[in-house]
Amino acid sequence: MIQPLYLLDGQQRLTALSRALGDDDATKIVFNIESEAFQNQSAATARDPRWVKVREVTHPDADLYEIGETLQVAAPGLGRNQIAKRLQRLAGVRNQNYYMEILTDFPYDEIAQIFVRVNSGGRTLRTSDLALATLSARWPGVLAKLEAEAANWTGEGYDDIDVTFLTRALTGAVLGRGLSTYSHARLVFPRPARRCHRR
Repeated sequence: MIQPLYLLDGQQRLTALSRALGDDDATKIVFNIESEAFQNQSAATARDPRWVKVREVTHPDADLYEIGETLQVAAPGLGRNQIAKRLQRLAGVRNQNYYMEILTDFPYDEIAQIFVRVNSGGRTLRTSDLALATLSARWPGVLAKLEAEAANWTGEGYDDIDVTFLTRALTGAVLGRGLSTYSHARLVFPRPARRCHRR
């Protein structure tokens, strides 16, 4: 059985790379040879020959010379060498080294706490993200339950009752107040009291 891996940090970067380099037609990332901007493929970019699909440039078998010739016609203001340099720089993305640290022999609750500590001090995440990480460590399967509940409300026409809303509602009920940057660490579910049976 393959051991599942949980992504602790870098989800946005990994998602962006997957969408840019992958072969999913529904999530194409395109590059503008003039402005050097990236964005999702749209009807407008599909009609504009100055935009090129990133995966067509980064593919191992890509013919950068042919792509460059086509872009030269679309962007005559750029020199042939300038276009070639931009394409080569873009193609080099596939050959970049991406560092990955795999944590083993850690219980899930410790992994969740590492996630909370790392992201509390770095790029600001939503407090609901940190709360959900803590909840997931202390209540296995909670994300699936929240997603199912959100889908149920969406089916009833309440699109705003999503996983984020439900996470805030659940943590608010546990904490007795709204979420703050560090209050998620206090998410502790009391154990049910034992019933005493009199003889």
